Amino acid sequence: MKASDLGKDYQESRTNMIHTHETWRVLLDIAYAKLSTEKGFKSRVREGSLSSLILERSSRVVAQLPTGRIRSLSRRDQGKAMLMDLVWTKYVIPNAKSQWSFMTKLRMWDYYSLIYGAMPVQYDYRVDEDYVGPDFRVINPTECFPQVGNTSLNDCDAVYIVTYHSKRYLQSRMKFKDWNRASIQTILNKATEKHQPSDAKETTTNLQQERGEATTLHQGHIALVTRYERGKNGRWITFAPDFENAIVRNIKNPHESGRIPVVFKYAIPLIDSLWGMGDVERGASLQRAIDTTVNLNLDFSKFKIFPPMWYKGDAVDPSLMRYEPGGKIRTANGQSDFGFVNPGASPSNEFQATYQFLKGALLNQNGTTDTTISASDGLPGFGRTPEALSKLEKRENARDQWDRNMFEEAYEELVDGMINLIGTKQSVPIKFHVFDDEILDIIKSGHKDLLDIFDSAKSYRIGTDPETGENGMIEYINAHGTAEMKIDHTKLSGKWMYRIDAGTTAANDQKDEYERVYNLVELLSSQAGAWLMDGAQEDGRKVNRTELLDQLIAASGIKNKDKIFDPYTQENDKTKPFTPEMLNDPQ
Repeated sequence: MKASDLGKDYQESRTNMIHTHETWRVLLDIAYAKLSTEKGFKSRVREGSLSSLILERSSRVVAQLPTGRIRSLSRRDQGKAMLMDLVWTKYVIPNAKSQWSFMTKLRMWDYYSLIYGAMPVQYDYRVDEDYVGPDFRVINPTECFPQVGNTSLNDCDAVYIVTYHSKRYLQSRMKFKDWNRASIQTILNKATEKHQPSDAKETTTNLQQERGEATTLHQGHIALVTRYERGKNGRWITFAPDFENAIVRNIKNPHESGRIPVVFKYAIPLIDSLWGMGDVERGASLQRAIDTTVNLNLDFSKFKIFPPMWYKGDAVDPSLMRYEPGGKIRTANGQSDFGFVNPGASPSNEFQATYQFLKGALLNQNGTTDTTISASDGLPGFGRTPEALSKLEKRENARDQWDRNMFEEAYEELVDGMINLIGTKQSVPIKFHVFDDEILDIIKSGHKDLLDIFDSAKSYRIGTDPETGENGMIEYINAHGTAEMKIDHTKLSGKWMYRIDAGTTAANDQKDEYERVYNLVELLSSQAGAWLMDGAQEDGRKVNRTELLDQLIAASGIKNKDKIFDPYTQENDKTKPFTPEMLNDPQ
């Protein structure tokens, strides 16, 4: 693709997004609870209900890191899939922290999707001094331009993404054979120290302008645009639009999957818009009405505190009035020559009724309540009885579950793309620390495809199980029960898929969690529980009572739980067999 054609196609994509970017700027002001500041009598206050609602929803939906399982698409690699779970949790998640930590990026991904309607992230293979492996970064939607004419990212053949880099970064690229040294040198010769990309001002927000950040945004940096094409024969073409679209890199899609390495997390997908719709856009008109009502009431409060004065003709000289506490006004005929306008209380009463109605409508739209709204405010769907609050909580949970499902779907796609980079692009051995139980569980699973992975190391070695005579038992030398695991990256080649554990991003209510674990303890202590455990033993499984006890104590919220247990020996064993009734026994 010629440089001129690249530039033309890219500019067409930018032009197609102009009106969308203008809308986003307004939506960001609502999300940030910002209003443009103007001098004058009129109040300029943002009430902020919608801003709080989306932040609270995002906090509930992505309350913690999700869990899941990596599976192999080949039967021969089922054991390696178990090992890949450890690689993901022990190696990738702690190190994939470009921009922000892994968890922070996930929270931002969900939060901004509620503003923009869809929020993109980009994943790729990262190589630097700190980390070698898959990583992802959150993309500003104003710097992402999908192919024009499509209503779904999956239908796009290409996506343009803008990044901004210093001259030093470009100089560092010249040592790589994939980069065009001549084009880079031409750009470096033309770019000044205070060069500012031509499109920088188009993407600034009112918040940046208010803070004074807009004038220096990306100053001294060079805008590079990369066209990511779909397919194994697709190209990744990077060019500089401010420098005659000079192409600095043109490579074949390096991902074996052939995917475009961009994942959208949607708030509400739409059949007629690629960017979907967010909660802020849905509630924008109601939030504006609330803001108008609040600002009119503030203006009325000013009117009451500083009411207009009337006076008769020349009886009062305005220049001699001292309008201040204890001030004096000189008149010819006394107080009958002037007075103050009494605005009355009616507008204030109207404010209460209007504000309550609008606030209730906004909460109703988001399926939640703050208990300040009731049926008496003209909204029959609201109430303050336990039954009414229970129904409202179910509505809120249903709305949260929708957003959680959208997040889980996007997260699975992201992890799928990242873990397959380990199997196809990992170039160095993978090292991380593990506990002995984590490795023993994998080895004892009996998957023979693991035997060629573990090499000799300081902390462990492969031995022979003295009971069965089978290879695959790991003996630990480390007295602390941990080992530094070193995996030959060439042994992890293959194709993988990730499946999230549904609902694991939500924070459990501590009381509900305790009741669930306690009910399980009671079940296992019953006759039915004994029958279930007998069946489990026949299948080669048993209940881990220590883990069950740990979860019960954790759910109870007891402080200093580690001090409850002393080291066990037969000499100091004076405990009684545990029964569920003991939990209610003060002794």
